[in-house]
Amino acid sequence: MGVTRQVLQAGNGTDKPKKGDKVTIEYTGNLLDQDSSDEYKRGKQFDSSKGRGDFETDIGVGRVIKG
Repeated sequence: MGVTRQVLQAGNGTDKPKKGDKVTIEYTGNLLDQDSSDEYKRGKQFDSSKGRGDFETDIGVGRVIKG
């Protein structure tokens, strides 16, 4: 089990958030389903920020689950 990510727009390779920087994140959490035909084995969705507005948080200060 782990984290799968999908890059929607690649960065420039040099500008990266530092500890304490505020970032905006869109996420969807799905359970793992080994029988899924989806390439990421996504099962039932259990959470998502989509449709709830921007999710903003500070990076590296322990406010979100590591992933």
